[in-house]
Amino acid sequence: MADPIAPRTGRRLLFVSKGGDSSSTRYRALQYFPLWQAAGFEPLHVTASGGSRATLDMLRQASRADVVVVLRKTFARPLLWLLRRAARRLVFDFDDAVFCNTDGTSSRTRMARFAAMARACDHIFARHMPMRDLGRVKVACPACGSTKVERVFTPFYAKTIRKS
Repeated sequence: MADPIAPRTGRRLLFVSKGGDSSSTRYRALQYFPLWQAAGFEPLHVTASGGSRATLDMLRQASRADVVVVLRKTFARPLLWLLRRAARRLVFDFDDAVFCNTDGTSSRTRMARFAAMARACDHIFARHMPMRDLGRVKVACPACGSTKVERVFTPFYAKTIRKS
């Protein structure tokens, strides 16, 4: 864990998730920390679950980070408002239907939190690919089919509909 009082040596990246032992946190963030560090960044992970102490620590760290990346986590509106005010840049990274119940049925609460999260963030990363396909799938140009492409990530606005 980086010392929060240490002088800045690079850009600070804060990854916020449900927990460090979560497979999505390990797969989507923690394994890349050495690469971020080699590139001159200061990655840090905090857990957003665990009560008021963890929440206050997350907000304090968010105010010190250059970019805050939220991994598969949505927040109640008051906490999202505080996080948005604390973060210089806020990124939402998800790979599942975080707006549905675990059994796949629709959830008004989760959908509302997802929509609020999408509106509050500067960038959204969304990708769903089964693990078995990771090594097999080749990114191709949709126009010509060429696999010699450069990935360019761009922001977008996700508009959701409210189901009654």
